[in-house]
Amino acid sequence: MCSILDAPDVSVLAHNTTVDSQTTTLTCVANGVPSTYRYTTWEHTWAWNTSLLRTFNGTKTLILEELTYEASGVYTCKAENGVRYSTNPSYGIGSAFLEVKGNTISLCPFQYLLFVNRPIQTMCLFLPFVTIT
Repeated sequence: MCSILDAPDVSVLAHNTTVDSQTTTLTCVANGVPSTYRYTTWEHTWAWNTSLLRTFNGTKTLILEELTYEASGVYTCKAENGVRYSTNPSYGIGSAFLEVKGNTISLCPFQYLLFVNRPIQTMCLFLPFVTIT
């Protein structure tokens, strides 16, 4: 009998939420042969670039607590099943964007602007006499 072994194809299940939620759970879903997986790491990066914000130990589920807007971003999980990866570098890696909506205020980069993020809208206000130190 011949068995075909396959490195895992990985995806992440994430549901957008708000800062009013206490927690949210992200799930790393792996599909390969054999179907026994070792989850190696979770990574959190910005959505608009690949700057690594933080890492988490590898588990099938990642529970985020005490949510703030800064928890928004791309979450990537890595899983393996003992089968060497093919030439496709995306095998064993899955990502999803998580948005945590809230009323946060942060400065716009390189400008004297203020972003006010609300669950329904985002607007950028000009602050004419602000000194940033």
